Amino acid sequence: MKIIIKQADGKGFKIIFPTRLLLNPIGARLMAKSVKMNGHSITPEQASVLAKEINRCRKHGGWKMVEVRSAHGEEVDITI
Repeated sequence: MKIIIKQADGKGFKIIFPTRLLLNPIGARLMAKSVKMNGHSITPEQASVLAKEINRCRKHGGWKMVEVRSAHGEEVDITI
């Protein structure tokens, strides 16, 4: 998983995470807990299914999960 952040002045940085490390069963439980803290409902089983599907999408490469562009020129991309 790559998180790419670019500022309007051309500066930026890239953070690379091993997707399997973030989306394992423990990560799925933490994801469910975090979602619940923000007022939504998701079971650990549902989070586990989501994590498995995201891991399955990795095989296709270059899949963008998030793409944000601000009016000021900042960009954030999260790619699997």
